[in-house]
Amino acid sequence: MLAHKEIQKGALLRKEGGFRRRCFFSWVLSVLLFPALLFLVSCQSPWNLEGARAGDWSAQLYLFPRAGSIREFYCRWEKGSVVNFSISGPPRSKSFVRGAIKAWGDLELGIYFNETSKFEAMIQVNVSEGPIMNAQGPGSGRTIADCYLDEEDSWKGELRFARVDLALNTPKDVRGNTRKLTDEEFTGSAFHELGHALGYQGHSVRRGAAIVRDRFVSKLLGRRVLATQKISAPGVKELYRLPAGRVKRTLRTQQWRTGVIDKMLEIADRSGLKGPFVQVGDKGGRVFWRSEDAREYGVRIPQVGDLMRNPNKLLLIPEKQTRILLNN
Repeated sequence: MLAHKEIQKGALLRKEGGFRRRCFFSWVLSVLLFPALLFLVSCQSPWNLEGARAGDWSAQLYLFPRAGSIREFYCRWEKGSVVNFSISGPPRSKSFVRGAIKAWGDLELGIYFNETSKFEAMIQVNVSEGPIMNAQGPGSGRTIADCYLDEEDSWKGELRFARVDLALNTPKDVRGNTRKLTDEEFTGSAFHELGHALGYQGHSVRRGAAIVRDRFVSKLLGRRVLATQKISAPGVKELYRLPAGRVKRTLRTQQWRTGVIDKMLEIADRSGLKGPFVQVGDKGGRVFWRSEDAREYGVRIPQVGDLMRNPNKLLLIPEKQTRILLNN
């Protein structure tokens, strides 16, 4: 009986020793592998990777439902145009925004930037303490870019206006604390949001690209902008190589689903409303018209990410002023 217990004890000790050896080897591997993994991640800088081409965008492009169909298309500023911009905010933040705009100008997209007053600006940049509400909740930036559709030119899309909102502080964390963004973080955020203002909607699926939802990459971008080093943004450059307003695809949907916009097109033609204009974000889109007194009549398009997979999920929600106009 005693011998049997000794055998069991010996087996237990051997098992425990094997477990300890495995734990030791696992610890050694983790110590060796972690720096290597960190090195690989750090090497994926936004300026030495190819990044994403225009067709790699993870979010939907601009959408325009009309006459029983949904058109998905690219929209940008017309090449050769001078894009006036204005900056509202503290003087120090303005210098960072100007640096981000210069970095985009250095990419030679075929457009030119000119700082002007807010009333003449085609891109308005507004800096505040924050936070700023966007599709994901409180954040450090938001951009809305208006794409005009020219009915007389086969509904060709062209950017006409963009508003960029930037925050100087981070959103509150789980403890309710916030902090001031570093110069690199703020500049990276400005560069990122200005990329949306140039027509690159959604975010790249490749981590190394310039327009990604990644704070680490944004900080690296800001660092490079502040150092006046050239940045590679192949997704945006690809967009500006495409013909203006290029249609990616058009899908059919049930005729009644586009009825609200079809009726608004008729009303706008009779009433002299300007438009249509189209906006799009990661989660929703909007088609709207503008009156002479700057009143907007919009139609919301929720869940845009699902529409090109299933066009019959199209849902158009008229805004309050639009409902009044439709019912008159």
